[in-house]
Amino acid sequence: MFLLMHALDSLPSSHDIQLESNLDFDKMGSETRKTFFPLDPMSFSNESKAVIDFIADYYENVEKYPVRSTVEPGYLSEILPHSAPYSSEPLEDILKDVNDCIIPGLTHWQSPNFFAYFQANASTAGFLGEMLCSGFNVVGFNWEPKLLTDSLSSDPEILRNKSTKSEAVVDYKDWQIALSRRFRALKLWIVIRRHGLANLMYHIRSDIAMAKRFEEFVRKDERFEMVVPRKFALVCFRLRPGAEEEDLKAEN
Repeated sequence: MFLLMHALDSLPSSHDIQLESNLDFDKMGSETRKTFFPLDPMSFSNESKAVIDFIADYYENVEKYPVRSTVEPGYLSEILPHSAPYSSEPLEDILKDVNDCIIPGLTHWQSPNFFAYFQANASTAGFLGEMLCSGFNVVGFNWEPKLLTDSLSSDPEILRNKSTKSEAVVDYKDWQIALSRRFRALKLWIVIRRHGLANLMYHIRSDIAMAKRFEEFVRKDERFEMVVPRKFALVCFRLRPGAEEEDLKAEN
């Protein structure tokens, strides 16, 4: 205990650390220190509008991009700097790099030319909800004290049981409990309120109707076949084996 107290007494105080930090900032330049505000209301408003305009332009032109990425794996490491910038950079330069470096490496799920999985799953209301979730930046804890107490009291027992076995790795799924989660309920709540049940039902039924019609087209075309029966708006189909070869022979 004496050695521990002696060691703690020898550590610099928080005031000393702050003073040294300020001196270091002064050496680097007072401009950087004076202009660093992680969340300034004025710049937050202006820069958020710039990002929203950037996203709006992306959606306006998303169908012009190739759906799949056309770059080679590892392309980004070759064009980005090897170290972080020493000083802050303008948002305009950052968004330009996003446009020139990041977007070419994306698969554009929101493109009308994207036909895998469920595409075009974004909405203005969803964006608004996501912005609020990020803005509040809360950590949502589960209100389950009894479950938490019971589970924590039995963790040691699970680990002891595991140690008696020949397993080299303990599975975290066995003892770890997720105590927090993202604030997704707020996003869903805003989507439901902003669109209303009538519009949401119309949207879902319209997609299912289009899927049924597309399924009919696939079944009538001998070149294709259904892999599994349609489920809601999901249609799984494929080109029949040999169909592509037959098309090439017909063209020749």
